[in-house]
Amino acid sequence: MSRLPCSGIREVKAGPPEFPEFHSLYLLCFDKAMMIDPGPSNSVADLGFLDKLDYVFVTHPHPDHVGLLKEVVERFPQVQVLVPPQSLDLFLYPEKLNSIFSVGELLQIFGPMEQVKANFREVKAGEEVDLGDRKARVIYSPGHDMRHISLLLDEALFAGDSLGVRFNGVSIPTPWYDKEKFRDTVREALSLRPRMVGIAHSGLVGLNHLNELLDWRTLDPDQLRIDGGSRDEVLRLYLGING
Repeated sequence: MSRLPCSGIREVKAGPPEFPEFHSLYLLCFDKAMMIDPGPSNSVADLGFLDKLDYVFVTHPHPDHVGLLKEVVERFPQVQVLVPPQSLDLFLYPEKLNSIFSVGELLQIFGPMEQVKANFREVKAGEEVDLGDRKARVIYSPGHDMRHISLLLDEALFAGDSLGVRFNGVSIPTPWYDKEKFRDTVREALSLRPRMVGIAHSGLVGLNHLNELLDWRTLDPDQLRIDGGSRDEVLRLYLGING
């Protein structure tokens, strides 16, 4: 049996070349291995160390989260791809989603989502995913996207975009789909009392991040100034769509 060179929970920066830190994918390396939200098609993630992968877990079908999926599946053709309910058609026919993301030049930054042929399985809230020596539970987490799901493993919650983003120490809500459902999702996450929360943009955060989302009022753009160049432009375009 092959051995994974990683164990436990591992975060890998997987954003585009202009901003590698924009996206974090997560690897859960136990008896079975899982990748959560691979990232955009032009991701700079170096996954050469990974020699086995049993699952890919997709929190929601947006190009900045799943553009890299085709490359991952080509490398690990037996991998099972776990996706939210009522989302499979977007992987098989991604033109509609790409057209939405073409607004505001985001598709130029992240690259398009390509058709993926894989061993897909739709999973819904309450289902468990067997990682061998432990099980993870699927949670419905709408607000950013109507189909959004998250994954709870022991005391770690992997939340995609359902619990906002955090850059420069600033927590920002991302309620694309429904503001009130987004706030309900944040409250539900707080009730779970996770010891760590993995958000896609970007990294592991604590419960203070969730509380700051509920208290959020307005954003001073200067608070998010990172480099005065490409990273700031990526954030400006992304947060402009998040409204």
